[in-house]
Amino acid sequence: MKIGVIVYSQTGNTRAAAERVEAALREKGHDVMLEQIRPEDEVPPGTKHVRFLEAPDVAPYEGIVFAAPVQAFSLASGMKAYMQQIGSLDRKKVTCFVTKQLPGKWTGGNHAIRQLSALCGEKGARLTDGHIIIWSSRDREKLIEETAAEIAGSF
Repeated sequence: MKIGVIVYSQTGNTRAAAERVEAALREKGHDVMLEQIRPEDEVPPGTKHVRFLEAPDVAPYEGIVFAAPVQAFSLASGMKAYMQQIGSLDRKKVTCFVTKQLPGKWTGGNHAIRQLSALCGEKGARLTDGHIIIWSSRDREKLIEETAAEIAGSF
């Protein structure tokens, strides 16, 4: 299956996790491309209109993994803006994950996954469960490994 791992990363943490997901998908025999969303400028929380230097096209992929950080207890504004600008996800298998610093999924992780899932659903995606990686967790490496394995197993 041709899968795009589309990442919005501000500090590099989300991208590092996405690279592990990419590797797990390749190990399962998928044709995988990791692409990064790059805005022209910094995107503070609450920004609605964003111009992008790079906004990956979703059309070539049969499956997509969207990855973004939690920002101010919500999905990062850069990912929200990107999702509103992309084309249809009709018939595409989609999953997502978010990374966050604060402990507890209730400190923005659950909300961010619901937001990203809703945006994917509005575009017609066939969704699988979302995942949350808590960067400050002592079990971070295990969380990343489990997320990568679960995502790879869902395609």
